[in-house]
Amino acid sequence: AFEADPLALALAQTAVAADDDLALSEAERAFLYMPYMHSESHRIHAVADELFKERASKDSHQHLGAKAIVALSDSGSTALWMSRHDIGIPIYALTPKLSTQRKMALYRNVRPLLMDTSADRDTALEQAEGHLLKRGIVQTGDIYAITCGEPMGAPGGTNMLKICRVA
Repeated sequence: AFEADPLALALAQTAVAADDDLALSEAERAFLYMPYMHSESHRIHAVADELFKERASKDSHQHLGAKAIVALSDSGSTALWMSRHDIGIPIYALTPKLSTQRKMALYRNVRPLLMDTSADRDTALEQAEGHLLKRGIVQTGDIYAITCGEPMGAPGGTNMLKICRVA
């Protein structure tokens, strides 16, 4: 998990200092910035906010045509971080914990949903898409971005971003 991995933050900081992040695609850049998001330091969070404002496009969803962003979350921390940015599309935060769902109901532009999830990442991703389909949030052919962490269930461990097209 990034919160326990100072090497990931150091590598990201080195890439940003050398402007190497600017050669990456928007999705790759967002992934590179994830260690900033998981730092416990307010100073590093401030840097992350600036990076996303200046270097990561707020219009990525328009380039992708994404209908939603989905976060599989036990703690709600990823959804909280996402809610700080005005991205223009809804964020669906799927959690198996009622207390986390209630907490996320207070976050801007986050629509928290209860959903039991598997400990297996691929199964959890399939379950999430099925849950979204069943609720009419996405339809066949829609594109969405989904985040989660591996190992599944480890708090502060968001380390995966996947762009999906509903089959």
